[in-house]
Amino acid sequence: MKKILTAFIGTLVGFILWIVMSQLGIFPSWCGFIIVCGCLIGYELLQSGLNKQGMMICMIMSMIMIIIAEMICLGLEIHSYANHYYEVSLLSSFLMIPMFIFNTSVVVTIILDIIIGIIFEIVGYITYIKIVKKQPIINKNLDI
Repeated sequence: MKKILTAFIGTLVGFILWIVMSQLGIFPSWCGFIIVCGCLIGYELLQSGLNKQGMMICMIMSMIMIIIAEMICLGLEIHSYANHYYEVSLLSSFLMIPMFIFNTSVVVTIILDIIIGIIFEIVGYITYIKIVKKQPIINKNLDI
């Protein structure tokens, strides 16, 4: 559980950035790179190293966070749009997400954002692993 929590904490910067960029109308999928790098760095720093299990936890956690971020963005868009016509609570907007997911154009946009985010995640994952193999952030065997 502690390992999952550390991976979650590492994703928060990219996760929040994804939501902010989406609300500003800026393409948010590039934040997938930040989500996975933050996750890997956070995991490595808080767990004192990164092993294969840690890498898998980070990849799964970062993919889940992209999906959650995209759903939050959709809920915020629904809220913004619905408030033009009638007053709706934020909770009601999030409860309307399932109705909008069945709309083909909405689902295509969501899937496209998630796929591009995952591509950026893979690039970040590969980049981070290449950097860590050359120069790890934490070296347990420091002899001073």
